[in-house]
Amino acid sequence: MLFVRRTTINCTCSTFHYFNSRHFQLPQPIQRLICSQMSSISAESDQFKYILAMFPYPSGRLHMGHLRVYTLSDALSRYYALKGYKVLHPIGWDAFGLPAENAAIQRGIDPADWTFRNIDDMKNQLLQTGIKFDWDREVYTCQPDYFRWTQWIFLKLYEHGLVRRAFSEVNWDPVDKTVLADEQVDAHGRSWRSNALVEKRRLNQWVVDTPRYAKRLLDGLPNFQFEWSSVAAIQNDWIGICDVYRFLLPIKFQQVNEELDLRIESPSQLCSAQFILLKESHYIARYYGEKLQDSQLFAPIDGLSVFNFVTNQQMPLVIVHESAINDEDQPPFYMDCRLGSSLSKSTLDRSISKELAIGQAKNAEMTDQQILDLAESLELGGYQTSRKLRDWVVSRQRNWGTPIPMLIDGNDVAPVPEDCLPILGEQRGQKMEIKSLPSGFGQIENDTLDTYFDSSWYFLRFLDPHNQKMPFDPRIANRQMPVSVYVGGVEHALMHLFFARFICHFLHGIGLTPCAEPFARFIPLGVVRSRSFQLVNSGKYVPANEVEGDPRSPDKLLMHKPTGEMARVRFEKMSKSKLNGVDPLELIEKYGKDLTRLQLLFEARPNMPIDWPYPYPTFQAKSLKRWLELFKTFVDGYVNKRINVNISGTTLPIDSDKTETFFRDIYNKHVKAISMYMEVLRYHNTALIRLIDMTKAVHKEFSANPDLAQTSPELERCLFAIVVMSQIFAPDAANQQWEMLQKLPKLINKSVPWRLNESLDKQIWPKLDYSDDIDIVLCTFGTLFVRQAPRKDVEHLNDADLGEYARLHSHSNFFDRLDQQELKVLSWSIERLPGLCIVLNLKMAEDVKKRAITEIIQKYSGKRRGKKELQEEENIEMSVG
Repeated sequence: MLFVRRTTINCTCSTFHYFNSRHFQLPQPIQRLICSQMSSISAESDQFKYILAMFPYPSGRLHMGHLRVYTLSDALSRYYALKGYKVLHPIGWDAFGLPAENAAIQRGIDPADWTFRNIDDMKNQLLQTGIKFDWDREVYTCQPDYFRWTQWIFLKLYEHGLVRRAFSEVNWDPVDKTVLADEQVDAHGRSWRSNALVEKRRLNQWVVDTPRYAKRLLDGLPNFQFEWSSVAAIQNDWIGICDVYRFLLPIKFQQVNEELDLRIESPSQLCSAQFILLKESHYIARYYGEKLQDSQLFAPIDGLSVFNFVTNQQMPLVIVHESAINDEDQPPFYMDCRLGSSLSKSTLDRSISKELAIGQAKNAEMTDQQILDLAESLELGGYQTSRKLRDWVVSRQRNWGTPIPMLIDGNDVAPVPEDCLPILGEQRGQKMEIKSLPSGFGQIENDTLDTYFDSSWYFLRFLDPHNQKMPFDPRIANRQMPVSVYVGGVEHALMHLFFARFICHFLHGIGLTPCAEPFARFIPLGVVRSRSFQLVNSGKYVPANEVEGDPRSPDKLLMHKPTGEMARVRFEKMSKSKLNGVDPLELIEKYGKDLTRLQLLFEARPNMPIDWPYPYPTFQAKSLKRWLELFKTFVDGYVNKRINVNISGTTLPIDSDKTETFFRDIYNKHVKAISMYMEVLRYHNTALIRLIDMTKAVHKEFSANPDLAQTSPELERCLFAIVVMSQIFAPDAANQQWEMLQKLPKLINKSVPWRLNESLDKQIWPKLDYSDDIDIVLCTFGTLFVRQAPRKDVEHLNDADLGEYARLHSHSNFFDRLDQQELKVLSWSIERLPGLCIVLNLKMAEDVKKRAITEIIQKYSGKRRGKKELQEEENIEMSVG
């Protein structure tokens, strides 16, 4: 193990200076466009919604995955703004990384120039999409005013004993000459980017002790809502079972500075431990031991031992053959190693003890807690953790990255003083005078930080992006955290989310954030796929215009015209290498922003992949275009009818109660459904379907009797609601039709909240009519089950009493069936959506299957409603496929 001397440094760095941040001077038309597309925030509300889309890496071109993420987050931010919230919808750039460095090397330019040029291009592209962002909160992870605070967080981790320098086995890319995370190595052992065969190397690296937080990160997963379920499963599998204790034991052997990562079920096992057993796959066995002969069951590593701080004895390390690990009574191996003792019942342990002439063990008399406290004081671990989670290796052998703010003097290290931050790229490797180090000088670390570190806290910087005194003001974080809804690709559900959760847990522990979990809700988006054409024999991808045949043919084989070779067609994630990318700006230019946006929202539920149609447009696109045309025809016809009547002075009697009741029911039914899908289930595609249904139903009645435009307050309310709600799906069309409605001299319905003299985005979301009853929505496995209850009975109840009310009254049959089938509820939470419903979120036990819950709800529904009623309520009762 590499022992480091942690010291308090009192020095002022006058020799280092801040690098002036680069300021962009975009063309005036683009600057005006930014101002016009700033996300609007209602100044009248003190309620916040933080809608965050994962910020992009500036590769130079937007792709359809970007557009899907930002379209969905934009729809949500518009929805909550209409609901009266102050909405944060920021954007920035995850700007450090290997691609920029490689591109700069190939072109002979500075990676900063390449990166900022790409940012300029992508910003211009984003502005052309019509998506609203808070551009005044824009951040760049490669700017000193950002990575200064990345370095500050690193130093805080070090200050709290969570960072150390240690030898680690890493994945080494021999082409890019850098360390890769496990997830960046494919199933064939090749680098995700260079395609080179990855090598295993032992390097002295900076590591972060994420296993110390493993249990609390695991324990936080059950609190996630249903849309997190698939992501929680990924996180759960990555962290693993947390029922062992970790100790970092120093290895003694000549000049070796190594440590053994030991995981054991009980600290007291150290009291009688006399040796360490290593599987042949263990890195210590591979690097310092000799390969066992076929006849050998075990062999010690000569001269290598581990110090047992409980017994104050050295423990030899013994490599064991796989065939020897077959005793049923043998203790389990964790991380390919375990403790051994002459007192063990294991035959293998007794054989090793005899062979190595190890005497009878004497139990040290210490409690588990005493052992843990001693380990903590010696900086040897001593905490409960995962069986398999490893340290986060953050060192990267790159230039274009956040410099690691540490000073090295042989085996001694010290942090760069905070008043010397930021450390810039050109300062790496330079000497700095530090009196606390033995030589009086330290060399600034040459390595840079893993880019996951840069993106592990950016959501906090968005809250206070211009703060020069701290990474963010904790008072602001206290008001606006956690992130209300986080939107991003499901492929980031493992590493990025894990590290972001870890950093937020740490910052919460030192009092900087009000919550440990950074994201209240996460919407994982499926990938956008397109048809690719791959030659069967060579595996080469070819462009679509070089193949001949129907891509929808059953055998999925077409002919490659230049070579005559057969090509296989299939939908794959859009990629430059697969020649199946679609430029979103070309679609926008050809079909318009609204139609492109509508299809991205309509094609699939957020968590499902989209097979982007080819050729375009498809039936869905044509249907959406017809709805846009119907929308325009409806509003134009209505306004013209009203204006003509006003000009002629014609007055007609008020319509019958039957017609008004019809429109009132349409209004409440569809506004409730659309709101439910936007705010509870987050099924934006189904919300759009309900809006289209509402448009068709109201227009059908209007077409049958156009004179209703002159007299029906409820028709007017329905039409205004359609226009207001349409802006979250088709902003351009909605704004055009709002301008038509503004031609009306006045409103017939005096009770509606809309104001003709203000812009569309200043209106409010349609409100449901007051009812003596309120919906209590039971939500589990992505299924909503709705029952009504008298407002006077439930609205005043606290969460505990409300849960009891649902169990005993509104949803009693459902809970009775759970009890009968012994299906257990792990936890539950209450969410109150004013003016809409009360949601009871249930987290079921791991052994409960979705199908069992679905069957109960179907039986429950069928018993309480007829077939027709079930069809009518399909909009608020559905299961995730």
